[in-house]
Amino acid sequence: PGNVEVDIGGQGHALGLSLRGDAGTAPLSPDPDLAAYNANTLTFDRVFMWNGAEFAQLVMGTNNAARNSNEFGVEFGLAVRWMRETASGNLYILKQASGGVSITSFDPPGGLNWANGENELSQAATWLSGEGITLAASHWIWIQGESDEAQTQEWHQPRLQEIIDALHSEGHLTAPASRLILSQMHPSTATYGAGVAAAKDAIAAATPARIAAPTFPYYHTGDNIHYSARSMVQHAYDCFEFLLDTAPLEI
Repeated sequence: PGNVEVDIGGQGHALGLSLRGDAGTAPLSPDPDLAAYNANTLTFDRVFMWNGAEFAQLVMGTNNAARNSNEFGVEFGLAVRWMRETASGNLYILKQASGGVSITSFDPPGGLNWANGENELSQAATWLSGEGITLAASHWIWIQGESDEAQTQEWHQPRLQEIIDALHSEGHLTAPASRLILSQMHPSTATYGAGVAAAKDAIAAATPARIAAPTFPYYHTGDNIHYSARSMVQHAYDCFEFLLDTAPLEI
């Protein structure tokens, strides 16, 4: 696939709230690679995380940019599949996410998270260019909506579309191979919003070859809000399938 960048934006689940300690327990334990990559005994030699100054090799618990060192997000499953299913090329991952924020904080051009995200993307692009690295595709995974669960589709959809349009106008997601994931909360989740879900489905349906809206599996940590390690890894696998045109992989 060449070199690929995946930008992850949104709120808490985009940061990563799943427990790393569960990577080696059932039902993930039948795949020992998950525990080994999580413990860094298997290394992500071709996966790099943006740290604000450069893309550095991904080391779980050190620079995977989750809420804290004991947690992880979709970066983990993406990285595992990249290492196992590609023979060459690097995966570059950048996160710009904040816990518990509304989509309004990403409003272009003045929203705080929008401004921060654009600054990070610009710096990352400059670094890649300076290293002589070209990208075959630059994808985006958007995991947000829990804080807007009470809003209607009519409220949420134009705001989300505005962000997507602004990304295009800023030169992101423009390469023919670039794709967009609009992650959906499972309907049984306490923070599920029907209006938010309808907005994402409508946007994805308009451009199904470029945009998908996969739903998190319903595996929680017990609070009906935060997703378990199984759920986060499976959702990452589902994202990888759409972004890289690969076969489904079920845990």
